[in-house]
Order: sequence, then C-alpha cells, then structure tokens
Amino acid sequence: IYITTIMFSIFILSLMYTNVSKGYSIQGSIYISSEGVPKIVLNGTVEGTLEKIPLPADPLPASVALYIDGELIAPIVVNRSVVITSNPGSRFSISYIPSTNVESGIISFIYQSDYDTEIYIDRNIVLLSLPANILDSKYEDNTLVIKFNGKYNIRYTVKEGAATPPPPETDRFYTDILPVLVVIAGGGALAAFFIVRMRGRRSKAEEYVVEELIDETDKLIMDTLKEHGGELYQSEIMRILGIPKTTLWRHLRRLEVLGFITIKKEYKKNRVILKRHYSE
Repeated sequence: IYITTIMFSIFILSLMYTNVSKGYSIQGSIYISSEGVPKIVLNGTVEGTLEKIPLPADPLPASVALYIDGELIAPIVVNRSVVITSNPGSRFSISYIPSTNVESGIISFIYQSDYDTEIYIDRNIVLLSLPANILDSKYEDNTLVIKFNGKYNIRYTVKEGAATPPPPETDRFYTDILPVLVVIAGGGALAAFFIVRMRGRRSKAEEYVVEELIDETDKLIMDTLKEHGGELYQSEIMRILGIPKTTLWRHLRRLEVLGFITIKKEYKKNRVILKRHYSE
C-alpha cells in the first residue's frame, strides 16, 4: 500500500512539472440553469496517450466528472487541468461546476479559453455582461445561445420570469448596450438598480433586487433556520416545513448560489447553514 501511494505521488508530481503534449481538440459549453447554477462541459478528442486539458474556469473539485469513450473515469486534476491517459483518438467529456463569486445577488466567474464556446442561458437568467468576441447568437427551444471566443467575465442575476434578449446584430461587439439589455430583460426593478449603481448609490436598490430574487418559500426556509440557531439538516427542514425533497433542494441550491446559505455534506446528510438572513 505504501509503495503504491508513493508511486502515485511521484506520478502526480511528474505531471505537475512535465510538459504534456497539446494534441487535442475541444468544444466548450456553459449551461446556466433557471435556478442560477452554472455548469461547464468540455467535449473533445485527444491525439496522444497522455494529455493535460486546461480548465477554463476554477472548478469546485468534487464536481469534476470525466468520461472517456463513454466510460466514467476518476479524474486527475492538477494545476487546474485534467490529465487524460487514453488511446489516441479517444473522445472525452469533462463536466464540472465552476467556483463562483456571489455578491448582492450577482453571480460571477471568469471563463478563459482559446477555443470556441457556447453559453446556454435559461429563462429567469439576466446576463449583466457580454463576451468581447461574440461569434454568433441564436435561440434553441427558448434558450438563448451565444457563441464566443476568448476571455469572458460572466456576470448574471436570477429574476423570475425574465430573459436575456439576444445581442443586436449591429452592436454585437459593444458592451455599452448592457444597460439597455438589462432594462428590457429585468424590468423596472433591475433598471432602477443599475441606474442607481452607475450613480454610486446602490445599497437600497440592491436590497430591493435581492427581495425580488427570493420567494416566500425561500424566506420561510431562512426563517426556519434562524429560529433553530442558524443550522439544520436538509431532512429536518423537510420535516418541519413539509416541503417535498426535490422542491426543497431546488430552493436550497438557489439560496446557496445567491449567498444566503451554505450546504455542507456530512456523510449521507446535508447540513444547511444560514450565512445571512434576507432581513439583513
């Protein structure tokens, strides 16, 4: 066992300091669900037996999944790259949830690659920034798809019933159209928010927008956590409130993305910790 552990450690270290070939092709995809949870998927083909695929955004380590020729493989993540050992010509698929920053209801993360990527934006999502290099945009089953290349500081918010309109053809490469997009997509609340923000007075507008992002069930969950010392297991919340498991999980994930709670995995249970109450 000790010899195996040492050999594996040497293998990992060698990957960190050895140049691995760059014989691969990739197509990137970003999916932002209606609850605001992002997911990155990289599909491609390797040309060599040992390839190191760089990840375009910082990952949540436990979320990384790797498939090679349709078979689930335990991923080796080194220096924000996934190492693939396979036969030349093998197809791979890497999926993971990126690490995001959440502030005042705005979710953001930086995506950077040298290959084309498509971002799929569900309804309820309002993009607050556009890629600098947009290649194409279209609708697929009521989902906006924007194809771009290069670095993209992705910033968005969740607004029930809202949708991001496609970039205008004539102004595709200009980000100064964003206030117009936000007014159209978000309605009066988000418009007021950005007008106030541009003037440097944003606290009351942010509070109003955050109120718009959460519903009564979200508030009830946070009230219950506060009444019980700020922490409960998911099963306890389900028992106290009588909310179905799937519905409760959807609300918990949205509250986590918005920065109201933290979900910690403890063996087979999820501990839900209140970070801040909506009244704050």
